[in-house]
Amino acid sequence: MKKVAIIAYRFPPYSGIGAMRMRCVAQHLPEFQWEPIVFTSDWSEANCDRIDHNCDEAVLGRVIARAKRVDSGGSTRSGKLGRIRQLYQEFVSRREFYKHTLRCFERYVDENGKPDLVLATYPVAAAFSAADVIHKRFGIPWVADFRDLPDYLHKRPRFAISHSKRLVSSCDHILTVSKPLANVLRARHGKEVSVIPNGFDSSSADTNSRVGLSKNRKFTLTYTGLLYPPGHPARISPAIYFKALDALADEQRIDLANVSVRLIGTKEEAVRRHFADRSSERCVEIVEWCEREEAAREQRSADLLLSLGSTEIQGVVTGKVFEYLNSGTPILSAPHDVDGVGFVLEKSGAGETVETVDEAKEVIRSHYERWESPSPIPIEVDQEFIRSFDWDRLTGRVAECFDVCKGNGAVK
Repeated sequence: MKKVAIIAYRFPPYSGIGAMRMRCVAQHLPEFQWEPIVFTSDWSEANCDRIDHNCDEAVLGRVIARAKRVDSGGSTRSGKLGRIRQLYQEFVSRREFYKHTLRCFERYVDENGKPDLVLATYPVAAAFSAADVIHKRFGIPWVADFRDLPDYLHKRPRFAISHSKRLVSSCDHILTVSKPLANVLRARHGKEVSVIPNGFDSSSADTNSRVGLSKNRKFTLTYTGLLYPPGHPARISPAIYFKALDALADEQRIDLANVSVRLIGTKEEAVRRHFADRSSERCVEIVEWCEREEAAREQRSADLLLSLGSTEIQGVVTGKVFEYLNSGTPILSAPHDVDGVGFVLEKSGAGETVETVDEAKEVIRSHYERWESPSPIPIEVDQEFIRSFDWDRLTGRVAECFDVCKGNGAVK
């Protein structure tokens, strides 16, 4: 079996969405005759507040090296000084990850011989730097995996672009998550780029049934994942949904006493201003953290799942969107993203994207009426299209790219 070294700063038992992509790739690669060996950081309850206690032991067993991490303090530190300290500790942890990966890789080669390929994912300055050095020392081809653009949200975007260009110049192939990002990366680096979207793992949850719901429960709108403070460029404000709820209540088209807005996986201090002093504020319930299986149950038990698109870069479709698809629950996203979330929702039939408060009002109202109905009409979705985002299929496409780099096939 061919071997691929995966350099991934975030990997189980870290349970954030940033670890999902490589976790699933490592899980399914052996089915396509590639054995993954993983170099990551030593994630634990001592240095991270997002630990998956139910992670598959077979996935954890793929890890051969874990770099020591500095205690980030989780959510216990606040204020400017606390944030500065967290950023410094994260920098130190990433530097140690880079150095430890190189040390352990050399030891692995001495004991086992060279792997056939290296796959490096984020962060660029740590994982890509390690892959670049490994390529130059051992002559091993490597693949760069871009979940988004390195200059996205970077305080010095020009530096981020020039730095990534230098590192990626030595790679043999690039993977990314959408066609718009592929176009940017192809023009920027002059390399072959394959689109491997984020996806979902159907083996990790019951995907064929929604959670049984009580007739007395509230109409539930659920968002899972991080939310950012007002003005943050990463995602638009969820205020569009709260404005829509307020307007519907003012028009007496819904009763807020029957509505619950559940925000799962975000911190109250970061999002309070999005809904403060609105009528719909009393509907909001915040759960700062829950494990992935519980988050999946929350998604399946909702009446409508809320998503937010990027305002800066078209085509960024996060793994959360595909987890939403896997839940069987209708999805509402803002703003319109023709080549990203909008395309996925339109093709799958699993939801809608909106641009204005009035459009959001109409979608929410239609689902509220379905909730009120004694016999709600189920949504019709393209199951085969949704199934194409299951990681047991996507990993096959990753393996094809690997075979190209080894000279054994063609990218499809």
